[in-house]
Amino acid sequence: MLTNLVDNAIKFTTEGTITMSYYADDKLGIVFSVADTGMGIARKDHQLIFERFHKSNDYVLNYGGLGLGLSICKDLLIF
Repeated sequence: MLTNLVDNAIKFTTEGTITMSYYADDKLGIVFSVADTGMGIARKDHQLIFERFHKSNDYVLNYGGLGLGLSICKDLLIF
């Protein structure tokens, strides 16, 4: 799951920075964060990014993939 988030950050940040951090939380365990200054996600796609096979038009034109990575991450967290 963390690999997918880091891979997305690298894929969509052709210029700028990627920041990864983690901390221990008594209730949640270890909390990971991946942030980048890449192309971002269009507002119209915010509610859809965790849906299976969803890819924004910007994504389809420039990158491969099936649009499953974030939906699988979500499913693993809920499991």
